[in-house]
Amino acid sequence: MPPIEEKVQGGLVLCRTAEHRLAFGAAQVGSIELTSSRRAPNARAAWKLPDAPGKVLISETGDGVTVDALEVFSDAVALMPPPGVMVGGAGGSLRGFVTINDELWPVLRLAEFSRFLKGLADG
Repeated sequence: MPPIEEKVQGGLVLCRTAEHRLAFGAAQVGSIELTSSRRAPNARAAWKLPDAPGKVLISETGDGVTVDALEVFSDAVALMPPPGVMVGGAGGSLRGFVTINDELWPVLRLAEFSRFLKGLADG
């Protein structure tokens, strides 16, 4: 029997980094800055792409991630759990996947993804 899908409530922040897609629960995003005085890791590091200026999503804990572009998606949508082999992916930040406009978006935990990206830079 497949696991029951949960609904993502409160909307999502859909982000693009080069041609890659990622999403964060809107409730996890405390603020969005065009530029940031703090050094937020760039999501491009996950794909070994060079940094580029972008928008910075800041969590309530102060962790941040820089992305190329973003938009807010406010509808409730089903969250599909990640396959077991991917559960620890991206430093444990992967919550699951959603389908929006026939595109699959990985949904990540913002603070955990920020820490994962910082680890890439330190390693």
